[in-house]
Amino acid sequence: MCASPAYLRRHGTPRCMADLAQHRLIDRQHSTSVRGWRELAGIDWRQPPQVALESNDCDTRRLCAARGLGIALMPNWAIGEDLAAGRIVALQLEDAPPAEVSGIHLLRPSGKANAKVRAFTEHLLHSIGAAAGWVGAVEPQARGPVLQADAVPA
Repeated sequence: MCASPAYLRRHGTPRCMADLAQHRLIDRQHSTSVRGWRELAGIDWRQPPQVALESNDCDTRRLCAARGLGIALMPNWAIGEDLAAGRIVALQLEDAPPAEVSGIHLLRPSGKANAKVRAFTEHLLHSIGAAAGWVGAVEPQARGPVLQADAVPA
């Protein structure tokens, strides 16, 4: 959950899930998964949410949140640069449902990996084996994509 500092100055910062009913929300269009506001567990929408924008395009939602249109529910990988630059602020609502932990997993058939697979695994470990720098500063319990070195036996 995120919004621009300008939006929060104008409209206030929500403290709990119920406060979201008083805010403009940026949502996914035609959402069929638990990635949209209306599907988020823990929100009792007694009145329909104030949806300022619906879009299936992640960049559109990110840009609109950064420009102060409303509060967006976005994956952290999509807003990382904006978080680091201060264009977007992550919201920590006291009764928000916990974010689902995800990761990157390298799977292959059993047996010894050949030199190409080992080289590719090492490349992945060095490229994406640690969380992005902004993740630790913003979300201490969610460390981003992690590829375990022991996931692929040598």
